[in-house]
Amino acid sequence: MEKREMHTKIIGDIKICEYLDSTLQAVLIPRSLLKSIKDVSECSNLDGTGIYFLFGDFDELGKVETYIGESEQVLKRLSEHKETLEWNSCVYILSSKNQFNKAYIKYLESQFISKAVLSKKVRLLNSYNSQNIQLEYGKITLDRFIPDVEGYLSALGYPLFEKLDENTELTFYCNTENGTAKGRYIGGKFRVLKNSCAKFGESSSMSPHNVLLKNTLINSGIIQKSNRTCVFTEDYEFNSASAAACVVKGANVSGWTVWKTSDGRTLKDVY
Repeated sequence: MEKREMHTKIIGDIKICEYLDSTLQAVLIPRSLLKSIKDVSECSNLDGTGIYFLFGDFDELGKVETYIGESEQVLKRLSEHKETLEWNSCVYILSSKNQFNKAYIKYLESQFISKAVLSKKVRLLNSYNSQNIQLEYGKITLDRFIPDVEGYLSALGYPLFEKLDENTELTFYCNTENGTAKGRYIGGKFRVLKNSCAKFGESSSMSPHNVLLKNTLINSGIIQKSNRTCVFTEDYEFNSASAAACVVKGANVSGWTVWKTSDGRTLKDVY
């Protein structure tokens, strides 16, 4: 697929993104600058009807606290949230051609809340209603906007909905006494795949940080521990290949040499 061209304007800590072939704009603003954004000349017209994502802290599993909403007066609504919710930064989405109405933004809000429920990178703060919002018209256009919004979020540092391409990513393996773990190196992080096996116990060489991480994964149900086996119940993305390897091997090891392809090449050999 041809890569789309995106224009990004940076005004201090405020960022404005726009695909050259899209009518949507995305604005990233820190909470601390919300009050003064309208005083910035380049941002004076960046208000109106749209959807927004409020981002808080990352939890111990690397999930970011996220609240998703919509409003016909986005900046006014964000000011209200400043008094009622804890958040650090916001990305809000507007149409440069004023294509949004209340029904449209309610539909987009619903779609992204549904996607966030399934995302491994989000700790959703919204209540969730699985009932889909129906539109009489406009659905095809709005569905085309969804990849634009996902692209803006990724470009602005929140890749909440990026999908793993099962066909193109190289798989690496790590053997333990309890079985084999499989994973993929993606964008500097390492994703251990569902049904991978990890060592039941830990050696004394394993760092306290990684022991804590493994216990957190067990307590959260991402790793299931039973009958002297540890199995990943879902895909989990570690911040590094070595952190993934240490949790899998139950010891202090280097992910660059422990993870290997089916033909024996290490992660270091490949990258």
